[in-house]
Amino acid sequence: MDTTVQIAIISAAASICAGVITFILNKRAERKLAEHKASLSEHCNRALEDHKSELKAKEATHQTRWEIKRDACLDAFAVIDGHHSNVEWKYKVESQEKPKVEDARRCYN
Repeated sequence: MDTTVQIAIISAAASICAGVITFILNKRAERKLAEHKASLSEHCNRALEDHKSELKAKEATHQTRWEIKRDACLDAFAVIDGHHSNVEWKYKVESQEKPKVEDARRCYN
């Protein structure tokens, strides 16, 4: 065989080998990239769910605080209303029962 033919065959074989290696490496890189994307997506979803649960807990705490404050205000209004309904006014107001000390203390606490 002539040297140029041998060089051509070796060059073609090297090109084929390089193509196969490139193909294999590309497939491997694609697989690793897909695995990384799946892992990243899972991590983001987990972080998002954690954040959502934290927000729900904060909202529940906020709602509970609001309800406690509202109940305290309503109790205070009941005491004030009871006091004002027993004051002698120049005009007629329907009388209510006098406020109890326990109710006033409950408002304060």
